Parts: sequence; C-alpha cells; structure tokens
Amino acid sequence: MKKISALAIAGVLAASFASAEMAEVKVGGEVRGRNVVRDNYDFDSDSSAGDRTNTTTSRVRVNVDAKLDETTKAYISLQGTNVWGDSEVNTANGNTVNVGNDTESVDVSQAYLQLDQLFGQPLSLKIGRQILAYGEYRLVGSFEWSNYGRR
Repeated sequence: MKKISALAIAGVLAASFASAEMAEVKVGGEVRGRNVVRDNYDFDSDSSAGDRTNTTTSRVRVNVDAKLDETTKAYISLQGTNVWGDSEVNTANGNTVNVGNDTESVDVSQAYLQLDQLFGQPLSLKIGRQILAYGEYRLVGSFEWSNYGRR
C-alpha cells in the first residue's frame, strides 16, 4: 500500500509540473496526528464491559490545484489515513472497519473540474468529487473531525 501511495503522489506531482508551462499550479497538503481516548463511551453503569479505547490516528493529504486558463480550474487531493492501537474502528457512516498496526488507506479525497463563465454568462459549473457543506452543516457537511471526512 505504501508503494501505491508513493506512486500516486509522484504521478500527481509529475503531471502538475509537466503542465506547469501552460497552467498556474499550486501544490499543498496537510499532516494531522491525533490521539483519542474513549472511556465508557456507551454511557452504561457497567464500566467493566470493555468500552475503553485508546487509538492514535493520522491523516496526510497532498493536493494539486491547477488554474488551466482564466475560466478553468482543476483540483485533486489524495488522502492517506492510518489508525494505530485498535483492531476495530467505527467510521463516520457507522460501519466498523477492521484495522491493524500497519493498515494504511489511500484514496482520492477530492477531484473536480471547475468551469467559470459558461457560454459567456455569469454561470459556473463544478463537476467531480468535492466537499458539500450547506448552512450550519447539520444536514450536509464535510465532517472534517473524522479521520476520513465525508465527500
């Protein structure tokens, strides 16, 4: 899995630098590590039920933002997540994922193409995998607190 993530990141960077002469390209990213301790997280009176966890999580994102011309923009963000210290983790959608000390997950966090001023009008179109967040994020939000996020 580490080879796949390294190849994916190298491919994105190589493609961005290869097209740099015709586009404005910005490369960025984020590294986050977090330790989470949960004690009696089911709120029952029996504290001996084994409901204490201690996990360390990490998330690494690498993104490339390319402005192809005055009205066209492309964006891609790769995300690698890792969980240490627990054999099962509950994801944001309620599913249980079996993980181990060396489990690593690499996927596409966002990838979209944005077109501005369609047909010479003040219209824009964004197509692809992207963060949707409306209002106060109660119904539709990105849930960035999670190690995986929603897309």
